Amino acid sequence: MACLVLTGVAAFLFRRALFGDTVFFSRDIEPFFYPMKAFLVRSVRAGRVPLWNPWTVNGEPFFAALQPAVLYPGSLLLYLLPMPFAFNLLLAAHYPLAGLGLYLLLRRWSLGHGPALVGALAFMLGGYFVSIGNFPNNVQTVAWLPWIWWAWDRHLANGGARDLLWFTLLCGVAFLGGEPEMLAVGVALAFLHGLLRIEAHTRPAGRQLAALVGGAVVAAALVAVQLVPFVELVGHSIRTTSLDLGFASFRAMEPTGLLELLVPPALRVGRFGFSTHLFPSARIPWLLSVYPGVVVLALAAGTGSAPADRRRLAFWIPAGALGLVLALGVSTPVFPVLFRWLPPLRMVRYPEKFIYVTAVGAAVLGASGARGLFSGDRSASRRIIASSAVLAVVLGTVGMVLRARPSALTWACGTFLHGALLCERPEAAAALYGATALRSAALLLVLLGLCAALRGDRISSPVALAAIAALVALDLVVAHDHVNPTADASVVRTAPWAARTLARLDPAIQEYRYRGSTTAASMGSAVMVKGAWEMSNMYLDYETMGPNIGMLWRHLTQDGLQGLEMASVSSGIAYMLNNPPVVRLRLMQLSNVRYYGDATATADSFPGLSLVARAPDLPVRIYRVEGALPRAYLVTRDTVVPDPVRATATALDSGFDRRGSVVVNRSPSPPPSAAARGAVTGASYGDDRVRLTVRSSGPALLVLTDRWYPGWRVTVDGRRAALLRANGLFRAVAVPEGHSVVEFRFRPLSVRVGAWVSGVAWLLLLAFLAGRIRRRRRGGAT
Repeated sequence: MACLVLTGVAAFLFRRALFGDTVFFSRDIEPFFYPMKAFLVRSVRAGRVPLWNPWTVNGEPFFAALQPAVLYPGSLLLYLLPMPFAFNLLLAAHYPLAGLGLYLLLRRWSLGHGPALVGALAFMLGGYFVSIGNFPNNVQTVAWLPWIWWAWDRHLANGGARDLLWFTLLCGVAFLGGEPEMLAVGVALAFLHGLLRIEAHTRPAGRQLAALVGGAVVAAALVAVQLVPFVELVGHSIRTTSLDLGFASFRAMEPTGLLELLVPPALRVGRFGFSTHLFPSARIPWLLSVYPGVVVLALAAGTGSAPADRRRLAFWIPAGALGLVLALGVSTPVFPVLFRWLPPLRMVRYPEKFIYVTAVGAAVLGASGARGLFSGDRSASRRIIASSAVLAVVLGTVGMVLRARPSALTWACGTFLHGALLCERPEAAAALYGATALRSAALLLVLLGLCAALRGDRISSPVALAAIAALVALDLVVAHDHVNPTADASVVRTAPWAARTLARLDPAIQEYRYRGSTTAASMGSAVMVKGAWEMSNMYLDYETMGPNIGMLWRHLTQDGLQGLEMASVSSGIAYMLNNPPVVRLRLMQLSNVRYYGDATATADSFPGLSLVARAPDLPVRIYRVEGALPRAYLVTRDTVVPDPVRATATALDSGFDRRGSVVVNRSPSPPPSAAARGAVTGASYGDDRVRLTVRSSGPALLVLTDRWYPGWRVTVDGRRAALLRANGLFRAVAVPEGHSVVEFRFRPLSVRVGAWVSGVAWLLLLAFLAGRIRRRRRGGAT
């Protein structure tokens, strides 16, 4: 019954995506996750393991990045069902999965069926978990954390190898989901919870630590095929650089975001039904909501005085508070201190992720309070009634003041809300937040009435329980109904205007690259247009074929978004944003960018561009980049600069002959002849293979403007050759006089090593399980 309830509520929350011809479209989904999943599906259905993605940022590792979740079991939905429905179902299915996991965990903690269902609904529908729906890799990992905790708790109680094996396998699945940071946070929280014996388990701390380390090692071996290339990619990313405190906490929650603990953000506004321009913060937060539900907060106050309840309060109140403090980043003195003394904390780019701890704590305490209410604990019911009354009075007063005197919010904007987004339209914000506060007060009054009726035996416990669970669901579904908006699915089935225009202008789309993000703004605000909010902005971004949209329509692009930012990509972005237009032009020319699309006024004064197309009903224009280099070409002169950053700077210097020369990381053999003449006479491009035929009158260097990365191998006429790093970013190889066939193939050693480790680990695991089964059968026969 709990499974049916959780599935039904989740299906209602995502009804537009599951039962209408729509697709999730907002924030990171439109420019990043949907194109990535579409490329994954296209590759697997074609019978290929997608090791390399050639379509964005001049090429990037695909399999090594965790976000695509190539080996994640849930990706089977994508491989078997049609897109975009499969994408919608994959995202939505993780919600009842997470809810059921927490339900089973709370049942293990003896909280009863009904209270466990309340806690499961609180977590599944709470602001944190619904908000990470904008980031599917987070959902794919976090949904398994309650199950991991459940397996760990069973192991602590029973000490059996079977439960430890479940813990290990579930950790592997969660890792394959694509968010190792949250896996680490979740496992660390579960370990600390068991170590402190919050649920009265008595296994020694040493054994717990040994089991945790052993399980982690086995899990790492089982998923080594994914882990080893991922570690290699981390080594070539900016995650290995030293981060300062300001950068690390840039995405921290602002203090005014704490208001969302009582009142959810207003998102259902504007022509397109979704907007974030009425937030109480100065910028759009990473999590659109952290609202745990006022009904859940009121129930949490009912956590009783029994020993188990006291242990839960002693653990979850400090843990939840610490989660909030860490999420606030530099707004408190705690985060800077921990950032200095705990190096792993420096890997977390979005401190708001620590709200996970607070969200789980609210769900557990809400369930614990519900158990106290239905167990007949009269002190628990008194606390719930009192907290409901206080919260109802506070929210009701705020709601009435905002509705009657909108100028109160104008005053707040001049004091503690100064600079908040909602201060641009305080009267509209006052009306929306006033109505929301009154709605929350009304729900609390209903809860108060149910508690009073239950206490006076005027209503049976099953009826009251069903009503309270429905109240929790109603509160959170209404609050978060528009956190993950959808657009008509025809959008992703129809080629954007930029793609259609390029196909008409220059059909040889494998020979050149396109850039659809302005060179004068950060990637996250690439096509922001005054007056265009959220969904309209997403649509404009799509029609411009910005960041990763080219991946959908097989257009090579120079720009793009990455979950794990490669150092070479980061340096290219820095050149684009921190140099005058003439240097940006040189980088586009060097990167094989023949066309540049822009939805802003940036290109109006940009040198070396010529307008070739203008969208009839959108502020989008496409320009031809004069002097763009071919995707593959021959040069006869070289300059050796080992450092890739200095090499790129040298290639972008005004006096450097980019068409006839190349900067390489080491001397080629044989060296090119300055008198040689030649050309690329044929080309065949695949996702992880490029085959070129060249003709040269003497030794020369073949330059391919596809990104350099370890794992690429090159042969010339079938013989292995030395792969050079060209201009700090790309690839080159020495070719001899005459006709040559050059083939680049991506066959990373990291994947092969990881596959061998995983293969051996799985064989050993299967042998171990087979041995246990044989011993059990012999024991049964005896």
